[in-house]
Amino acid sequence: MKKIFQKKNILKYKKGITVLIAALVASILLAIGLSIFNTTVKDLFFASTSKQSEIAFYAADTAAECAQYFDIGFPGQVFATSSIPIVPAPTSRFCVTFDITNPGQNASGSYWDPGTPTVSSATTKFKLHFPSPIKACAEVTVTKEGLPDGINSKTTISSFGYDTTCEKISNPRTVQRGIQFSY
Repeated sequence: MKKIFQKKNILKYKKGITVLIAALVASILLAIGLSIFNTTVKDLFFASTSKQSEIAFYAADTAAECAQYFDIGFPGQVFATSSIPIVPAPTSRFCVTFDITNPGQNASGSYWDPGTPTVSSATTKFKLHFPSPIKACAEVTVTKEGLPDGINSKTTISSFGYDTTCEKISNPRTVQRGIQFSY
């Protein structure tokens, strides 16, 4: 009789171990599942950030190339130099279907600022709004230093691209990328 009671006690202990092992396996599987989920969420975040960064960079690059095209192709006609102010702004300088010299033709928030030339330098600024579906914006600054003879002058084009429209570039979640070159 004693042996029968001992076997029942042993069976009770074995049932408890089964529950303990099942809980342990479930918690391990849950930890693995949560780590896979966490990795997936981080990968999605980096993928979306990469896309936004690419949009901002290409907006900056496009606007800088546009400014360089007009500076080299039409010297002294689009951007002010130290001795040649551009007033009024030149007409019909189209880039990405927008006239960069006509702020009213661009989306709101765009501008053309020929600046005030000094004896040794001049700065011209403009915004370029990219149409849908991209919805990007770029701010460009063209600085010319030295004499406008082409030999003793230096031109610097700084362009900052944004992954959003020109009206929303002050949003703290806006991605900004810049490009600058001199010649």
